[in-house]
Amino acid sequence: MPSMNRNLVACDGISVETLEIPPFQLNAGECLCMHVSGPAFSLEGSQLVRAFTGQKPVRGLNILGCIRYAEPPRMRTGLFGYFYQPRVMAWLRQSGNLADRAARVVLQRLGLGAEQRICQLAMNPRTLLSLEAAWARGAEGIVFTTVGCDLPGTESVFEAVAQRLDRCPAIYLSFPYVSNGTSGRTCFPGARCIELLARARQPAPLPSA
Repeated sequence: MPSMNRNLVACDGISVETLEIPPFQLNAGECLCMHVSGPAFSLEGSQLVRAFTGQKPVRGLNILGCIRYAEPPRMRTGLFGYFYQPRVMAWLRQSGNLADRAARVVLQRLGLGAEQRICQLAMNPRTLLSLEAAWARGAEGIVFTTVGCDLPGTESVFEAVAQRLDRCPAIYLSFPYVSNGTSGRTCFPGARCIELLARARQPAPLPSA
């Protein structure tokens, strides 16, 4: 178990795609709420995940432990998806590297059936499953979001993350949304919020004559 003063991420101030990220540190017991501009399923969002999980080395960003992205399971599409949609048990065993018995304990706690298929699940249980898989694989920190979750689902995800913050600090990617013509943003309760500033993309150079 990490000590409460352990530093997991140290950022000197970096750029990821068009986003400027100010200096910050993430320590054990903390959740950092990052206010990302732009849509959730964007190049910036995916590159942030790669940077904070250490998949994409960035000068000035030091990852000092195992940080995993809690990526919800996806439905298979196309012809292959028509014939095969994975079951919840199979996905959790593979993604969480769990034995059958341990996976069943997780599913029972979440109120999910082992024979249910991923395509039958809403985003709320998918997101909770992704957290369980990340923790099962030994994550010392997680990157997560609640995109696609409704309010009760978001609260359930926040509660699950909060219960493990002492062992697994978190980075919450908060994306803007529009509801009934009003824009808003969801923040993790009690988290330290950081605004990521967006700069304009540089236009591609014109071809030479």
